[in-house]
Amino acid sequence: MDQENIITLKDEETGKTQSFFLDDKFLLNGNVYVSLIVLPEGAAENPDFDFDDLPEEIDLVIMKVTEGEDGEEMLSTLDEEEEDIVFDYYDKICEMYDDEEQGDDE
Repeated sequence: MDQENIITLKDEETGKTQSFFLDDKFLLNGNVYVSLIVLPEGAAENPDFDFDDLPEEIDLVIMKVTEGEDGEEMLSTLDEEEEDIVFDYYDKICEMYDDEEQGDDE
């Protein structure tokens, strides 16, 4: 698995860590967002992990890229109002990719 696209985040409330695969990065209303695929426990450390091993229904998280006090990029969760807008936009992006792939098959 390409380690460059693996992000491990720690939940500030529970202290639990979770690894994600950076699926996509996109711009909406002047903000940068990332879509992250939740990886099964241990997958990030397994060089033989194959995405075919993921369940058919994957868990996807979208987070906003923000700048921390030290200028470093941080990821933050979306508020409810923003979440609906961002997920709707992401769905449109996915539909666009699907349409392009179907056009390539013809």
